[in-house]
Amino acid sequence: MHCPVQFDEADWSVVFDVDKELARRTRERLMRELEDPSTVSADGHFSDVVFGRVMPAQGKRYWRGIP
Repeated sequence: MHCPVQFDEADWSVVFDVDKELARRTRERLMRELEDPSTVSADGHFSDVVFGRVMPAQGKRYWRGIP
């Protein structure tokens, strides 16, 4: 994940996604794993809050940072 908005917009790709469809499927698979409420994740690309959880909400997902 390069940007927290990708949790809500899994189809959004970045220039580094050489195979955009494979990257999208990988993001989807990763997000399904991270939706477990006991899972805390770290993402070095998120400059403001590195640690957090993926939260499902109304059929979408979002990144909830842990300060």
